[in-house]
Amino acid sequence: MGVIAVVALAARVAYVLTVGAGLESGADGLWYSLQAAIVGDGRGYLDPQTFFERHREVATASFPPAWPALLGAVDAIGPGSREAFQVVGAVVGTATVVLAALLGRLAAGPAAGLVGAAIVALSPAMIASDGSLMADSLSVALLVVAAILCCRAMAEPRAPWFILLGLVGGLAVLTRNDSSIIVVLLAVTAAFGTARVPTRRAVGLTFVALGVAALLLVPWAVRNSIRFEQVVTTSTNVGSLVEGANCETTYEGSLLGMWDKHCLIETRRPGASEAEWSEAGVRRGFAHVRSDPERVPLVVGARLARGLGLWNPYSQTPLEAEETRDEGFQLAAWGYGLLTLLVAIPGAVVLARRQGHRALPLAAMVVGTLVIIVLSWGNPRFRLPAEPALSLAAAAGLCALWRPRAMLHE
Repeated sequence: MGVIAVVALAARVAYVLTVGAGLESGADGLWYSLQAAIVGDGRGYLDPQTFFERHREVATASFPPAWPALLGAVDAIGPGSREAFQVVGAVVGTATVVLAALLGRLAAGPAAGLVGAAIVALSPAMIASDGSLMADSLSVALLVVAAILCCRAMAEPRAPWFILLGLVGGLAVLTRNDSSIIVVLLAVTAAFGTARVPTRRAVGLTFVALGVAALLLVPWAVRNSIRFEQVVTTSTNVGSLVEGANCETTYEGSLLGMWDKHCLIETRRPGASEAEWSEAGVRRGFAHVRSDPERVPLVVGARLARGLGLWNPYSQTPLEAEETRDEGFQLAAWGYGLLTLLVAIPGAVVLARRQGHRALPLAAMVVGTLVIIVLSWGNPRFRLPAEPALSLAAAAGLCALWRPRAMLHE
């Protein structure tokens, strides 16, 4: 595992210093780096554009606070730079590799855990994500920890494990909103994943985990409610997500199943706050869904195909490159991801036969990721939360090929 971790870190740092150094920061990556500088200066969470262009302090909740807080801590020590922030992502991504091995040991077996960690270590999609300045690195790491705690809670269904699961799950939601879907599934899996727990107790344990996670969100939600004078639980970017993913250009044509910034009519409307933009964007996006319901199945199918890496890569990768990524590297990520997915399918059958309910946390991560893609848009980076689980499933399949006789006796 030590060798795999060293290779993982070396690959990520090399990417930062070579490919990543020549990339122009995408909108989200630039926002995170500027926000980190503001947080590191002790000013809190302020809208970067207003702060740096107009020299005004306007509160923001555009994204959840955990990732800017981590980068802000680096900036306070540094001061931070783009490269320093990218190296932070590389370190967090390396931690994910090690955590994937631990998760694999519990849910897929020791050999599959090591092979799966190696697959994650060399994944171009994971490497590019870790160097993108975006919150995906931290959210994936926290979700893998949550899955490990889910395994432990299934083995020992006691309250402390569910409390820890709730704490880590809450941190994951404070990193990315959509992590809440996977956290809920992991909490339910931990409580109901075995037949040893009576239904009433399983319900109680589920509420323990989700209640702790919700409590962790309270300080941030209260801060937002005071600043915006209305309830904002985690962030205000939901409006732009829903509005940009549900409009004419994303329901047909070359952007089918994607997200289009040109559809953002409500976002940044003069005279409105972030919270008001978010509410208006959600209303407008849902209004389009209701006005064109017959296209929804086709759009959902396109989202899944794009998100899972089953779309034409030559039309998809230029769109991915806008998020602090290299187009050629994304083509490599597409091939690697497609191979991982194809091997993971029979590997999942092996896992189900060998591990039974112990593999359920991996299934929860994959199912949660699919739900995220369906509810958002067809971005391959939304597949990242499932990448450790898919890698472990693929590893289980490969180990079955290498040790067919041993498999018969296990």
